[in-house]
Amino acid sequence: MNDIKVLAKRIETLAQEIKKYRENKKKFLESVEEFKKTHPNEKDYKEKLNIFLKGRTIEAWTSYFDSYISQSFNEIEAKTDEIANQLTQKETAMPIEQQPIFYLSKKEEKKYKEELRIDEEYIERLRPEESKELLILKDYTVYEANPYGKLANSFVEEYSEKLIKSMPKMYENLVHALRTSDTKILSKTYVSMMLFTAIIVSFVTLLTALLISLFGAEITIFKIIQTIFQSITLSAVAGIATLAVFFFIPVSQANTRRRQIKNDLPFVIIHMAAVAGSGAHPISMFNLLFSSGEYKGLEGEIKKIINYVNLFGYNLSTALRTVALTTPSEEFRELLLGLVTTIETGGSLKDYLTAKADEAMVNYRLERKKYIEILATYADVYTGILIAAPLLFFVTLAIIQMMGGAIMGLSVNIIATVGTYAILPLLNMAFIVFLNFTQPE
Repeated sequence: MNDIKVLAKRIETLAQEIKKYRENKKKFLESVEEFKKTHPNEKDYKEKLNIFLKGRTIEAWTSYFDSYISQSFNEIEAKTDEIANQLTQKETAMPIEQQPIFYLSKKEEKKYKEELRIDEEYIERLRPEESKELLILKDYTVYEANPYGKLANSFVEEYSEKLIKSMPKMYENLVHALRTSDTKILSKTYVSMMLFTAIIVSFVTLLTALLISLFGAEITIFKIIQTIFQSITLSAVAGIATLAVFFFIPVSQANTRRRQIKNDLPFVIIHMAAVAGSGAHPISMFNLLFSSGEYKGLEGEIKKIINYVNLFGYNLSTALRTVALTTPSEEFRELLLGLVTTIETGGSLKDYLTAKADEAMVNYRLERKKYIEILATYADVYTGILIAAPLLFFVTLAIIQMMGGAIMGLSVNIIATVGTYAILPLLNMAFIVFLNFTQPE
């Protein structure tokens, strides 16, 4: 009965989506007509219309709405048939613990190894072991509330809403950063956390500055006024810095995820092409990728796709479109939209993914080759600045010492000591940090 309720709920959702897409199609066509009226100049009309259509044609957008509506009707029909089958089905499924278990004999194992070229580790998975526990993989996961976010909302939620209304553009950028960084916090709650933390940091900074400035000092009116002014200024700077840090954390996380996805993507596409070549269902590709645990950069995106299908009841095309809207990687977005087109048009996933895998590997090799060439340039810079230049500098110091001179009042021994034990090690460390930031992961 629970399955029937889920199916019925999905049918209701699809009906609402059909209604929404029909309304969007109607508004789109009305907007096009309004565009024609407000731009009588044909050249200006075509240029503005092209921007409005984002490079696509009116027919393409209309076909997009019609395709989605048709696909939703087909899914409603499939869900209705599934409900009918469950209502008419009289036999119950056999429990898992009562289902027969099949084992491989040594002879069958040898036969399958030779014919299918299966590795020993895969055969081991088919062989029963008494000590092996049953691995249960959850079909989906849900997000949990953030305790600190609840606390922040209870104090400053009202002020957060006012701040959001007063700065809509900045809030829009923050929402985009939170989505692409996969931060599992609601955008309004995140703003509340920003304000609440900034207030706490400002208050603590103010008290600390006041205590440090007045402790052990001679108390005068001028000293008190000066201390209060300095403490308030320092407190305001600390609060603004806290807001800035909170704002740029999701931006930094999104950039990090973008680099990780870019590095994992070529190998993920190859894996997907191999699975698609076996004739498996498209959702099986993402289940296998997630269960493998080998692609940490794309793990969050793949989990979203599985959650949308298993938890929210989306079809695979809708799940792929939804994830494509929030992924920070342009390459992965292009791959997902290409998968949607291939699935909806009945194309070959194997051919599409094989072509994308070849393209991704060519780009991967070119980027690595380009980085190696850049490293050669860095090596020349390192040789000139951190090897040749220090040698010339120390030769110059030796000549100056022989002449009994000094540099800016400092003796040659002091300059040589500081350069040897401080400046050169710091420069080398800075160069290593620079290489770590610029190299592909």
